Amino acid sequence: MTYIFITFGLIAIYFIISAIKEGEARKTIELERKANNRKIANLHFDNLLKRNEMMEEARKNFSQQLEKQEGIHKVNIEENTLNITLKEENVSTHQANNDAQVWIDTLLPTTGVEVVKIYDRNGFICGSAKRKNEEECTETESHASSNKNTNPSPADDDEKKIRDEYHEIENTKFKISSMFYNFCFSSETSKIFLEESDIRQQISEGLMASFVEEKNIIEKILKLFLKKKYDFVLGESSYGAYRLNGYKFRLDKITFRLDEISNFFEVLYNDIEDVKDESGNELAVAQEFILYVKNFKPSAIFILVYDPFIEKYAVRRVLENGTSIKLTFIENNEGSDCIDFLKDYVSRNF
Repeated sequence: MTYIFITFGLIAIYFIISAIKEGEARKTIELERKANNRKIANLHFDNLLKRNEMMEEARKNFSQQLEKQEGIHKVNIEENTLNITLKEENVSTHQANNDAQVWIDTLLPTTGVEVVKIYDRNGFICGSAKRKNEEECTETESHASSNKNTNPSPADDDEKKIRDEYHEIENTKFKISSMFYNFCFSSETSKIFLEESDIRQQISEGLMASFVEEKNIIEKILKLFLKKKYDFVLGESSYGAYRLNGYKFRLDKITFRLDEISNFFEVLYNDIEDVKDESGNELAVAQEFILYVKNFKPSAIFILVYDPFIEKYAVRRVLENGTSIKLTFIENNEGSDCIDFLKDYVSRNF
């Protein structure tokens, strides 16, 4: 009997010792795991710091080199976006989009830049591009491959036709808006209207005639500008309504007289809105070209520009050399706020 108790006692002691050793082993393993996790976390943090330092250094060097280039006024990188402000005030939107795409294609991933936006000297966005990730590239290639290897159904044809028509309309709107914007802020335009010349005298005579015949002098000059600079023929309108490639818009004039005859604002306006670039970014839209006429002489040019980022309209004055200055912001263009402001402005400055 005593032998049995001794045996059970030894067995119990064995299990107790085993449990203690197992607990100590678990504790040792847990401590080692925590120590390893801490080492891994510290290593990851150090790598992250080094990566951020390398990215900041790459961004700094890149920005300094970019600002040295002719035509670039200022460069800054915010989060994943490279913002480039040009020295020019009259920037072709098409060219700005192409330049932005070139930058996004050549930028090293170490800069962390995924989006490039280009602004003119006045701070209006005129072009942008977004880096495509591998998934988007693969999806595009897969879509292209599937289009080659499968026969589209009639429904697919209809969908593709609708999609193509939509893109054509959006591209046409983008093109018309860009050309009108460039006309408004072109130094060539300001010279035609504001510099003393035979052309300016002819414009004055045309403005006198328009008092009786209701001619749209500014629209005619716009069409000549588009033909000369872009080899683009706008064509004729039906009561100010145009239709190009399925896109319908208005381009017409309205006159605000300051007296009975010789002093007035001649306004060429459009109803273009919601203009986006290829990346889906909304662009500023020049909606009104406003010519101040004093004694039948063109005396000042003002442009009403809608800024989608602040959702307000900027009233800008274009000077004889083609540069422009912001005069004020107005909340909307539904009333006569812009003309009321300009009436007061010209009474104080002309």
